[in-house]
Amino acid sequence: MDYRPAATLLGYNVTNLCEKKGLTLKGLVARLGWSAETLQNLESGELDITLDELDRLCVALDTAPQDLLENQA
Repeated sequence: MDYRPAATLLGYNVTNLCEKKGLTLKGLVARLGWSAETLQNLESGELDITLDELDRLCVALDTAPQDLLENQA
């Protein structure tokens, strides 16, 4: 299994989960109350988030933290 930094895994998994759920960037931004730029930075692995932000992201995506941090490769 290849090593990927947590921020990279998080961004990759958020993008994939949104696609599976048919959720757009705009839709997720609305659920989170974040800016589109912040979410784009997260999806590209350029943003570190707090545990509280991770929790908000899990609620918005109706998923568990391990689903967002697991290496899917």
